[in-house]
Amino acid sequence: MIKELNVKEAISIVDYINLYHKIKEEIESGKIKSKKSIKIGVLSSSTIKCLKETLFVKCYEIGIIPDIYVADYNQYTDEIFNEGSGLYKFDPDLIIFFIDTMAISGDYYLLPYKITEDERR
Repeated sequence: MIKELNVKEAISIVDYINLYHKIKEEIESGKIKSKKSIKIGVLSSSTIKCLKETLFVKCYEIGIIPDIYVADYNQYTDEIFNEGSGLYKFDPDLIIFFIDTMAISGDYYLLPYKITEDERR
């Protein structure tokens, strides 16, 4: 079934992308059934190209077939606060956040002493 996919030998992003497509084909053709499943939402403040494919293959490797929702670039606040967002509609079991410090702290990232010591507390 999946022996030719060599999941444990994937070492590059291209390997993971190819494996992702092969595994998806096998799932859609009905060759792979009855594995554990999980719905994963991914929110980020930066580009996370190929994360979905890599995460999918790594989950498959441990016996889980994930359904993964990746929000659009830098749309994490809309996804969190808008109850009509794709994230809410997807209703994930797990949410992974990739939010960088600069995105969270804004102008204070470069000018941390712009606010008083009391305001920083």
